[in-house]
Amino acid sequence: MSIKEILKTKEGALKLKEKLDSMTEEERKNPNFHKIKSMTCNALMSFGVKIERKKFFKKPKYSFEKKMECLEELQKYVSNRFELENPKPLQLGIDKILAEKLDGKMSIDSIKIALKFYCSRKRYLVNGLKLKQRYDLDGNYHSDITEEHLDSMKNGLIGKYGFKVYKKTIELKD
Repeated sequence: MSIKEILKTKEGALKLKEKLDSMTEEERKNPNFHKIKSMTCNALMSFGVKIERKKFFKKPKYSFEKKMECLEELQKYVSNRFELENPKPLQLGIDKILAEKLDGKMSIDSIKIALKFYCSRKRYLVNGLKLKQRYDLDGNYHSDITEEHLDSMKNGLIGKYGFKVYKKTIELKD
């Protein structure tokens, strides 16, 4: 039996409706589509439908314009921190701090899109490898970057921009 066929049955529709009705009023106003997918998946699995969760929960890819739009919105609220010319590595958990600070002015998803875009930029990775320090929202020193995270930055730089860029970064450091 396919997913469409199950949802067309009375039991399937009732089970899904039951899951969706369990959402709070706040969740209905700002629906989290990942959670709705999860509830749908769980309802279908309770009918014995085998679902590959990886395919079901595929992360959406965002366009360059969408990423820039999210970053520009973030820059509007925290203007002095997200400069593109000379970025400083951010402290860990900055997404939660920003969500608290912005208090609903920006969605969590938009914050995460902007941060992922900002932190995967070439200059950010190069500065992370050079400075080896993390900074808070005010631009003050927060902590050192661990060796594990430096390796991750190195691999990200090599993977996205090539070994020549990484080698050039190392030469500039010395």
